Amino acid sequence: MYAVSVTVNGCTSNLSLPYSFLITGVNNVQPLENIKIYPNPSLRSLIVQNHQLKNIEIKIFSIIGVELQRLTTSKKENVFDLSLLPRGTYLVSIKEGRTLKSMRKIIIKL
Repeated sequence: MYAVSVTVNGCTSNLSLPYSFLITGVNNVQPLENIKIYPNPSLRSLIVQNHQLKNIEIKIFSIIGVELQRLTTSKKENVFDLSLLPRGTYLVSIKEGRTLKSMRKIIIKL
């Protein structure tokens, strides 16, 4: 949920009513050569390799945009336990700073 206030010439408005939004698409996201996500499809776990060791934020979303898992890391190998998630399609996003670097679809089969 988000709320907005606006400041113009030193005057600040009241906070708006809360609202939420759903990301339904991503434009112009370039594949990352130094990030590997596997296996896909996955049975129980998902591995995200970060070969440049940059600080990245990895998120896993349901297909309707609900955030299920999040990790901020600079480790080379990051393992996500997917065993409790139902069979289906999920999205993995990778951000570096405030910039979305990658969005990938993964399939979980149990």
